[in-house]
Amino acid sequence: MVKEKTKFIVVYGGGTSEIGKTHISASIGYLLKENGIDVCPVKFDGYLNYSTGNMCKYHKTQKLKAFGEEVFVLEDGTECDSDSGIYERFLGINLNKDSYITNGRLLYEIIEKDRGEGKILTFRSLKEEYKKILINKKCEVVLLEVGGSVGDIENKLFLETIAELSHEYATFGILIAPLMDLHKSTTSISSSQTKLIRMSFLTLTQIGMRPDIIICRGKDTKIDKKVLNFIREETINSVFYIPFVDTIYEIPFILLKNKIPHLIFQKFHIKKKIKKRYRLENIFRKTVNLKKTINLLIVDNMESCGSYVSIIDALKCAGIKENVKVNIVWDVKRKDFKLHGIVLLNDYENIKRKYELLKIARKNKIPTIGIGGGFYFLVNDFVRHVLKKTSIVKHGSLKVGLHKTTLEKSRGTEKIFGKNTIYERHRHSEYINNYEILRKSLLKPIGFSEEGHLEVVKLSDHPFYIGVAFNPEYSSKPLSPHPILLSFIRSIKKRYRLQKE
Repeated sequence: MVKEKTKFIVVYGGGTSEIGKTHISASIGYLLKENGIDVCPVKFDGYLNYSTGNMCKYHKTQKLKAFGEEVFVLEDGTECDSDSGIYERFLGINLNKDSYITNGRLLYEIIEKDRGEGKILTFRSLKEEYKKILINKKCEVVLLEVGGSVGDIENKLFLETIAELSHEYATFGILIAPLMDLHKSTTSISSSQTKLIRMSFLTLTQIGMRPDIIICRGKDTKIDKKVLNFIREETINSVFYIPFVDTIYEIPFILLKNKIPHLIFQKFHIKKKIKKRYRLENIFRKTVNLKKTINLLIVDNMESCGSYVSIIDALKCAGIKENVKVNIVWDVKRKDFKLHGIVLLNDYENIKRKYELLKIARKNKIPTIGIGGGFYFLVNDFVRHVLKKTSIVKHGSLKVGLHKTTLEKSRGTEKIFGKNTIYERHRHSEYINNYEILRKSLLKPIGFSEEGHLEVVKLSDHPFYIGVAFNPEYSSKPLSPHPILLSFIRSIKKRYRLQKE
């Protein structure tokens, strides 16, 4: 059992998904951690899939596209959605499978444990598993996010479990819901704007839970106080408005301004003085004030922001570290911008256009990086169109999770990584074990897996033309961007003479 002092902050979504629950939840976790509170996040998703990795066909490594969320990979190989990545980046930690729960995984584990010791009752067994995971967390505050929204039938059993735990453990509930734009009026408050919030609140109270605060979300920078007062009259007194913002790292400071951490400390009887200065504030401030901009083309055939949350954030934070604003460009047909760098990812469509871009990148010395599936595409392009040979890329079983990569010495890798042995997260099903053809070419093999497969290549006589089989964005953090991404941004600054600030 956990220590008696363990407490739970539970974050629910009201009425709809995609309202930034994780950004709010992770921001609260960040503020608590910075104030000396030991926090561990847990995300629950009610669907019956074992993991996010096999949730839909678009999540396959070669077709990672916009229909659904990004597949994020933890060090232990757990495949989950992008929310886990947000928690890792905000809290500066590395999670494991116990921080991500799906009904499918728990049911599978329950069935696997069956040894003829009696009946397995779906509801009772699942509740026992929920409680076992939650109450065995060894930290001061468990930050629990419930996926989907209140009212989803997939979440009902889990919510009932939380209601039961709330009688035994100190619990702080946060309901996050959108304000609707329907029937806006400056003279009166329409119930249509607030109906989702009020119905979500009612649903929670029927289950046996009463949120401590309600956070409303919307596009407007400010909201009429009459709207919040209307919600307070129908629900509870502690109602706040947190607008959608351009930079998610601004959210912690909006929460501070609204004194939400103070309410949590008060509820949990934590007698600590809340800090005024935080490290993430520098990232937020710099984001607003950056003057120099670089355009990075993510080579994909459509704008797939939802599938590439981690790499977008990692590139932008690397840019902030190097004092440049990173502008992501998706449309490969656009010609109304100056291209500074190319990022090649997992998508295997629009192949002809990509071959053309890589040829231009080699000829015009445009910094280029191939990541994951993009690494194999980069190698395959060079072998087929420069060396005029058949592809050396092979397909096998999925390699996922943290794995060792050994780098050759005196290949410039020391400047990038500072060491010759690295451990990186992978998610790919291709491999290259016969790379001797590259030894005498300009595309040098410089990194290898424990199995002897090719993992890193670097083009000689080029500012930056590197491919890596692993995914650096999975381990990159805002306060410590991944070395390969920092090196990529630095090469662009040097190439286009953006060094002087």
